[in-house]
Amino acid sequence: MFLLCAFFGHQNVFAQPLFEVNGAAVKTSDNCYTLTPAINNQAGSIWCVNQIDLTYSFETEMLLYFGCADTTNCFEDLDSGADGIVFAFQPVSTSIGSSGGSLGIEGVEPSLCIEFDTYPNGQYGDLIDDHIAVYSDGDIDHNSIKSLVAPVTATDPPTNIENCSEHTIKVVWSAETQNLKVYFDCQLRVDYTGINIIDDIFGGDPNVYWGFTASTGGCNNEQRVCVVTEPSITTTNHAICAGGSVQIEAIGFGLSYEWSPTDGLSDPNIANPIATPTKTTQYVVLITGPDGCTTPELVIVTVNDELVVDAGLDITTCPGQAVQLLVTPGGATKYEWSDPTITQNAFPQVAPLTTTTYIVTVTDANGCVGSDEITVFVVDDLQVSAGDDVSICPDETVQLHVSPADAATYAWSDASIEQSANPSVSPSQTTTYTVTVTDANGCFGSASVTVEVIPVSDPGTMPDAQFVCDGASLSIASVNPVIAEGQGLTYVMHTASGNSLGTVLAINPDGNFDITSAPGLQVNTIYYISAVAGPLNTNGNVDFGSPCTRVAPGTQWCFLLPIKLTVKDYCDNVSTLFTLQVSVSGGLPAYDPANEVYNITGEYMGALQYNENVTLGPSTTPLLTC
Repeated sequence: MFLLCAFFGHQNVFAQPLFEVNGAAVKTSDNCYTLTPAINNQAGSIWCVNQIDLTYSFETEMLLYFGCADTTNCFEDLDSGADGIVFAFQPVSTSIGSSGGSLGIEGVEPSLCIEFDTYPNGQYGDLIDDHIAVYSDGDIDHNSIKSLVAPVTATDPPTNIENCSEHTIKVVWSAETQNLKVYFDCQLRVDYTGINIIDDIFGGDPNVYWGFTASTGGCNNEQRVCVVTEPSITTTNHAICAGGSVQIEAIGFGLSYEWSPTDGLSDPNIANPIATPTKTTQYVVLITGPDGCTTPELVIVTVNDELVVDAGLDITTCPGQAVQLLVTPGGATKYEWSDPTITQNAFPQVAPLTTTTYIVTVTDANGCVGSDEITVFVVDDLQVSAGDDVSICPDETVQLHVSPADAATYAWSDASIEQSANPSVSPSQTTTYTVTVTDANGCFGSASVTVEVIPVSDPGTMPDAQFVCDGASLSIASVNPVIAEGQGLTYVMHTASGNSLGTVLAINPDGNFDITSAPGLQVNTIYYISAVAGPLNTNGNVDFGSPCTRVAPGTQWCFLLPIKLTVKDYCDNVSTLFTLQVSVSGGLPAYDPANEVYNITGEYMGALQYNENVTLGPSTTPLLTC
């Protein structure tokens, strides 16, 4: 309830609280009381017989009259005024009070006191000017630890409030913030938030009596109070969501309550029924107070529209692939997803590894809540293969093969090749090709294949034909071979001419061969020896099966039987000189012993015997005739 600070007298009163009157106090009208007459050493108080609950906020307004006599020293001015009025809260009783500078409240413990002091008692820390202060437990000494608000002038600038006029006082209490405000003639003079008043002063009990005390001592004044509004019945408007409910309250001093309309109310005859309206409704409560007066109050319950939440259509994606969810409405106050690890807003990104249902609960500015869910279906991961690594020789071409072969797109790391499942490549050096494949669901996977470009070695040039006598060995080497790094050179005895090997008979990396190098070798038979250069196999030998292995055209060679000389005729009586007629056989191509006949003269010291082997001397030369 909000009231203006301006009043026309004090007849604008709708309910009169019931007060117990004590001491010199007398009731002068329905809501007005004289607390002290203009007589020395008087004390009076009035206390409402109904307690107030400080856990609820309230406002109360009153008119205070402080008399007409003003002074600062009762001993010097016999026509002087004192002492002031206190507005207080205490749980003790309704029949307490004291006189003199104690303002009728000294020693009342526990209590919360708002004093309006018109006489400066210097020993208590009073101001010279009329002033307001707040303290606890009836401790009027402002130097005490019980002082909550030090004295401030009643008005700003300071004026005399003992001016034969009523002054409007408003006290506002906020239970939520524990804040106390005091207005004097519409000026805010006290704004206090400090200790917890309920706990620290009243020991946690919020129910207290409220009232007024006043006193006179060596000086006096007539001091009066009129309660314009008692600590009022307060109501609060509410807003709920469609289908929701709220407890509505009429907080204050009502003895009975009558709510209307009754539709949607749990009980129309209590102070705080549960309201469940289906549409925005104005509830009127008729409150009958302790004085028998009835006051109407209004509570509006606004029913906000149902919050419709849409998390969108279900999504199909791949394991770990990020997708963005989008919730409407998009400007809500709060989004709470069932997965606390994702961003709690209207458009989080998710990347589930398995099919997952996400539930979102949305709260709008009105506090209305709605929810929806969306399922992200995770299909099998896309398995991609680019095939086994391959090896080629320089200037060769190879076709790559990717599976699956029917995907939506293929993206190769080399943009210059055909972006398909089966591109052909011809790299100049060893190259790794990576392909990213995307299927119709947008799932993708990658694989790589390496095309090794094997360098080609030159085995060199083989020497001319070689002939070796039976029983001797042959050592052969190619001329100017060039061997690539990591490759090797070896020599092969084989049966084919040119740069092919035919049947491989024997292999020797040093080029050494004889009639025993391979089983079954024949004398007087042409064979070939080639230098072979190329990559090595796993055994460290030249790999004859590699397409990059090169063979030098082979050298012809054979094992020859020794040439045989047969003596056909000779001269008898050889002593020093002799003449022989011999025929030659053997050799390759073979000599014809019938046509190959030679006369040979020589010298020999001694007689020749039949079938004797002799060695012709160094001067022996063949002759045409005997």
